Amino acid sequence: MNSYEGPGAYVIISKSNGRPIGRHLVEDRSLNPKYILCLPQNAFEESDYTWQIQPGENGSLKMMTRGGTCVVMNGELKATLIPDMAEDFQCEFKPTSDQSGCNIVSAADGLAWTLPDQEGAEPDELVKMVVEPLNGSQNQVFELKRVEG
Repeated sequence: MNSYEGPGAYVIISKSNGRPIGRHLVEDRSLNPKYILCLPQNAFEESDYTWQIQPGENGSLKMMTRGGTCVVMNGELKATLIPDMAEDFQCEFKPTSDQSGCNIVSAADGLAWTLPDQEGAEPDELVKMVVEPLNGSQNQVFELKRVEG
């Protein structure tokens, strides 16, 4: 299993469908927060959905992608382009009991990154990431792959 190995660049992959998590390349030009999505497989270059993971507050971690800091707004994961627009998603990576991946969990309230159920969705449909209470679902398990360079 690939997992968190310290500060640096990572790719985050959903274990439930094998697709990368990140921001879409085509976004409006406003400074409004941008959605964090489950992206289509093989539609983008790895560098387009790379995350920077850095030390945060009180031993937690801060996550950024393409210049936006990961935050939670109304239960959805977003990336803010303006500092202090919302409280950063300070997180911890918790290995699953079978070591198949990890849960990305808020250090503040224990809510975990979650890929909503996609019943009836097209295979490459963009899906907005949310946070929900940790429940042991495969939809809350992710693989972190360190990116060199």
